[in-house]
Parts: sequence; C-alpha cells; structure tokens
Amino acid sequence: MAIFDDQAKDYDRWYDKPMGKFVDKVETDLAFSLLTVQPGMRVLDAGCGTGNYSIKLAKHGAEVVGIDISQGMLDQAEANVQAENLEVDFQLMDMQDLAFEDNSFDAVLSMTAIEFVEDLDALYREFRRVVKPGGQILLGSITKSGAWGQAYASKGGDIYSQAHFRDLTDLRSLDETNLVDTAEGLFVLPNSDPAKLSSDLEMSLSEKGRAASFACVLFEKADRV
Repeated sequence: MAIFDDQAKDYDRWYDKPMGKFVDKVETDLAFSLLTVQPGMRVLDAGCGTGNYSIKLAKHGAEVVGIDISQGMLDQAEANVQAENLEVDFQLMDMQDLAFEDNSFDAVLSMTAIEFVEDLDALYREFRRVVKPGGQILLGSITKSGAWGQAYASKGGDIYSQAHFRDLTDLRSLDETNLVDTAEGLFVLPNSDPAKLSSDLEMSLSEKGRAASFACVLFEKADRV
C-alpha cells in the first residue's frame, strides 16, 4: 500500500526519539500486561509494520508470523529482525483476508493497525477464525477521545489522516461475551516536555481523569465454538 511504503524507511525514527521511546514503552507494557506469551506459542502479528511487536514476541520465545499490506514495511521489518538475530516469518497479506487455515494460531496480536480498518467486526471475525479454541486475541488502538487521537485526526498528510479512531467502549463491544480484560494508558500529551516524561507523571495524569490515548482489549476464543 503506497501510503505505508512511502513511510517505511523513516517510520522507525519515531522510536529513537525520547517521546517515541516513552510512548512505545507505555503501549508495550499495556499489551503484555494482558497477553502472556509462552515460549513456543504460534502468534500472528497482524499489521506488523516494521516489526516492532514481532521482535518483542520473538524475544518472548514465540513462533511469530508477521503480516502487513505494505511490502516496504515488511522489508524494513526483515532488516530489523535480522539485526536482532531473530527469526520471524513475514508475509505480504491483508489482515482482513487471511490466507491461513482455521485454528492456526495460539494468539493474534494487532497493535496500532486496526485504526486503518473500517469494518472492525469483520476483522475480528477473521481473527477469531484463525485462532485456536482457547486462544487469545489482543487489540491495541489509539483512542478517539484521547489527546493523541485528536491530534492525529486534526492533521493532514500523514498515515493517520485515513485512520478510524475508536474508544475502549467500541473495542469492548466487539465481543463482550468473550472479553477477558482491558487496559488503558498514555495520558501524557503529544506536546509534553520529553525531558519530564516518567512513569510517575503518567500515573499522576491518570489519576486526574484525563482521557487515555491508548486502549488494549484481550478476548479469548471459547473452547467450543
């Protein structure tokens, strides 16, 4: 997809900045507070981008398949994984039309990718299809009500100009019956002073009632479906 291909080479520069590192840590901590990754688990990283979470999953000992609609992103992901001396199976694929058999994975993870899908219910059904009974689905998204989502929505010309932001209530409603847990975070503002970023600041802002800018939900596929 051209818009993502154009961003691929520069995409990871965000993680080299103090703000990028902080945001990534907050979002990663939220994700892995919900999803427990065991060595040998087969995990699908759907919308893997440049492989940020594919690498983290592989470091946890998972057998990772990373898919993305952008070949440029996948090329960068492959380079990133090789630099870490890890193995991930990257494939060019639309996560809305998965070329996998039913019950193929122990878990599906999709972080900051579902924003680019209009029909989230159909996507969730596709994720459920490829997850084994008893397996889990973790979704992470920038929220609509949080400061970061509002900032992205007001900008034009970047990849988030085409995004569909949703709040935690929207994500929960995908499958209330099989919802396991939720987590929210990222209370610092996009224009916060990078020199003052800390977990203490994040906690303090959360206690003041500010809307979270990132939400994660964990679902489990019933043993019998």
